[in-house]
Amino acid sequence: MGDAQVRIDDRRQWIVGRLRHGRHCLPAIVQGPLDRFRNEFVAQLSIGGVDGTLHKRFRDLRSHRSVRAKTGTLDDAIALSGYVLGPPGKNTLAFAILFNKVSGRGGAARAAADKLVETVHDRQWR
Repeated sequence: MGDAQVRIDDRRQWIVGRLRHGRHCLPAIVQGPLDRFRNEFVAQLSIGGVDGTLHKRFRDLRSHRSVRAKTGTLDDAIALSGYVLGPPGKNTLAFAILFNKVSGRGGAARAAADKLVETVHDRQWR
């Protein structure tokens, strides 16, 4: 596997990256407002307490439909990454949580990730 380098330039709203795989180097440039992609991207994520892999998680927060995330599970790792959408007048917050070496304790790791996201949600929505 090669390496990847990505730079996001907020002033111009560009994503500029270079993906390297073996001897091949591919420039990747996306120009234009990132906002035009954001809504489509967020729409693909599961809604906490409503659908997908989060349908049984964040049920107490589902009235806001504000937790949008993607889960990840391997033998020894648990991940949760996504957004807490803010109420009108507040920003959307991004989060990424990764627990390693959780073999046999996946439930506790998920509960800890959920608690952290719920805390972020509660502070955002109060």
